[in-house]
Amino acid sequence: MMKPCIAIFLLAAPALRAATPSEPFCPDLMPVYSALSGTGAGSSLVGKELAANLTIKHASAKWVVFSDAYLAVDKETKYQIGKWSFKPEVIESVIGAENAKCNVRLLITGANANDPKMPFVEAEILAIRLEEKR
Repeated sequence: MMKPCIAIFLLAAPALRAATPSEPFCPDLMPVYSALSGTGAGSSLVGKELAANLTIKHASAKWVVFSDAYLAVDKETKYQIGKWSFKPEVIESVIGAENAKCNVRLLITGANANDPKMPFVEAEILAIRLEEKR
């Protein structure tokens, strides 16, 4: 009777794993990922500021998406590690930018690790500026 139990566990094991950073993933966000996947469930992040060098995938008056801030649940399912909020005047200079490196200053305002397979933070973009091309 033991063998069927082991087989069921082995079949279910891949479904239990948590999201992992997808390539490319910004090294500046690795402490955020580590805190979300640890036992504190990200609560230690709330109220902290973070500076990161990210790549803008898309920036509009409503959305800012970074191409190097994704977590992957499986081969098909990816999502941003952060739910980004901002004041319109803060992102005004990057609207329309695509595939552009930028310096970002974030304030972590919340952490949601209730679903261990898809944890994320809520963060306000305090400042963002495009890196100068050399």
